[in-house]
Amino acid sequence: MLGWPVAAAVGDVLTRKMRMNLARLGCRHPAAESAVEEVRAGLVEWVEAAQVTDAVDGALFGDLMVNLHYNHVMIPDAVGMSQSLEIRSPFLDARVVEFAATLPSIYKVSRDPLKNKTILKRTLERHLPADLVYASKIGYGGNIRYLESHAEFWSSLLGQLLKTRMLTSEGLAGPSELARLASAGSSASPAEQFAGLSVVMLGLWLDRSQRTGSFAQSLDDTFRARIQVH
Repeated sequence: MLGWPVAAAVGDVLTRKMRMNLARLGCRHPAAESAVEEVRAGLVEWVEAAQVTDAVDGALFGDLMVNLHYNHVMIPDAVGMSQSLEIRSPFLDARVVEFAATLPSIYKVSRDPLKNKTILKRTLERHLPADLVYASKIGYGGNIRYLESHAEFWSSLLGQLLKTRMLTSEGLAGPSELARLASAGSSASPAEQFAGLSVVMLGLWLDRSQRTGSFAQSLDDTFRARIQVH
């Protein structure tokens, strides 16, 4: 089947970030690239089946099927419950999503950021003050910048993970990349912090699945030492 140009473009854009993350970790495991290609092939197939020919609609569809898949309410729910808040997401109503999907892309994006979500904002203008409707966007999600205040703790964990060689021996991460993440400390960018947290979680999972316990023990020792110091 002749692929739709939009489908190929959407597949390339969304999997480029995956490859960047793998490169940031120095991951050279062959299964990683295979997984990225599998995601890309599946995404291209979905966009082709939907016969999406508009670039904006293609990007939104791809984001919905990959980045947001099973993730629509997980982060708001976790963050909300941490503050004892019950959060509802009315725009996730299937009827709203289906209606939004039928709208021409000209109603969804604009060169002027204040004019995005035009229909929604014009509707809200009837009920809310303009300074609220057109307020600057404030990001909301699982902010991991709290790692900055515990930089030494996380750096020590990454150092222990590097010593175990669990990830490096399998090609799941590179020694130099892990060392760089471990030494970044409070100067680590948000992307580096996320990468560091990801490899720690991967190390714990691999440690448990292989039943070695070496990394879990080092984590316990590091945590106990931190508690004793404080």
